[in-house]
Amino acid sequence: MESDKKLNAKNEGNAPSDDLSSPESEESFYYALSHEIRRNIIRLIGENGKGSFTHFKRSLEVSTGTLYHHLDVLKTLVVQDEKKKYILSTLGKHAYDFLIKNYDSMESTKVEERKTVSNFVNWIVKLAPKRLIEFINKKVYFGWIISGAILLIFYTLIALAGVNPSYIFFLPYQDPLTIGVRFWLGAKFLISLVLVIAFSELLCRFLYKKNENTIRFVATFSVGLYPMIIYLIFHTILALISPEFVEGITMKIIMIAFQIWTILLISYIQIVTKFIKIERSLLITFLIHYIAFNILLFTSL
Repeated sequence: MESDKKLNAKNEGNAPSDDLSSPESEESFYYALSHEIRRNIIRLIGENGKGSFTHFKRSLEVSTGTLYHHLDVLKTLVVQDEKKKYILSTLGKHAYDFLIKNYDSMESTKVEERKTVSNFVNWIVKLAPKRLIEFINKKVYFGWIISGAILLIFYTLIALAGVNPSYIFFLPYQDPLTIGVRFWLGAKFLISLVLVIAFSELLCRFLYKKNENTIRFVATFSVGLYPMIIYLIFHTILALISPEFVEGITMKIIMIAFQIWTILLISYIQIVTKFIKIERSLLITFLIHYIAFNILLFTSL
């Protein structure tokens, strides 16, 4: 199974330490055990000797993205053998013994401080088109088709609306809107999107050493932008009905709401394609969003 191969490759490059004496190892140990899903994964392996991705997903009733996230957190406790089955590392066996002996206390240890993060991850998963993203991960060529269609829709809507784009920021274009200008605005969005994808990939590589699944990440990225298509359709219709409303503060608030939705979807895509933690994914997407905002602000002065 491809997901097993990818996670196995990561674990081979991150051999777990059996030493709990360092603060980093101790923090990683207790953080891994602070979530019910991760504790259940360790218990499943400890009780059966080994486990598979499919078995975890079926037993725990979680999505592929959620399971990827928790297996990534468990990478020093859970590794894969030569048959691609998940087994406990030496540190993982210590964790299993610890769970058996301290089950009641572990149910409350650090749960509250991690509860918000866990609920946030689950909320993102509910907002994402999970089946579509999982399908694209299996058949990348389909992702290119979907992404091409999404970008064509974006190009058309930006040209029709006559908005000045910078990634997913859209402001009214002040100069006369000729046909050539409209085509240029659409092209400007595509150029900025290419730069955003490239920058996201570079940040994943250089900040977090996440080099895997570049093709899948690029093919899936545009799917996370579909809330902005809804916004642009809404903007285009309202511009015909009430131009004053489009230029008002209410429309800007609506754009911000759709941008937040888009950021969460892009973060989810990074989780399932780059095997990156939610905190790190949000850091990357918000950083890029902030840069795009400043570029748009500077160019509009």
